[in-house]
Amino acid sequence: MMKISRALLLLIVFNASAVAFAVPPAISEAAEKLPVTKDGSTITVSRGARFPIILDATAGTGYQWIAKNDAGGIVKRVGKSVFLSDTKALPGQSGRELLGFEAISSGSGVLELAYVRPWEKNVAPARVVKVNVTVK
Repeated sequence: MMKISRALLLLIVFNASAVAFAVPPAISEAAEKLPVTKDGSTITVSRGARFPIILDATAGTGYQWIAKNDAGGIVKRVGKSVFLSDTKALPGQSGRELLGFEAISSGSGVLELAYVRPWEKNVAPARVVKVNVTVK
């Protein structure tokens, strides 16, 4: 059986999901070099551009970041979320979750992201991050 490194697996995932931004060759590099998106941040991109949003996350808790909206129809989710860590992702380990988006229409809007356990219904998100997005 062939063994695949985490970095190669990350690269495969991004190529398969057609997320058009460079992923460093090692997860540790990615976790260190890509900035975490903060609540209230502003992102400006060109229409058709794909861009990452990276949020703090904890492995093995069942929580994941989801987009609660599409910022008024100007963006859409692309690809699957990826957990970034500089070591093997163990339960309870801090890291970052990377979500890919594509700017599909010009305009401005607020993208709302929620940190939830998908199976829990009628439960408030553990965290919410709102990002101001402008597509030119």
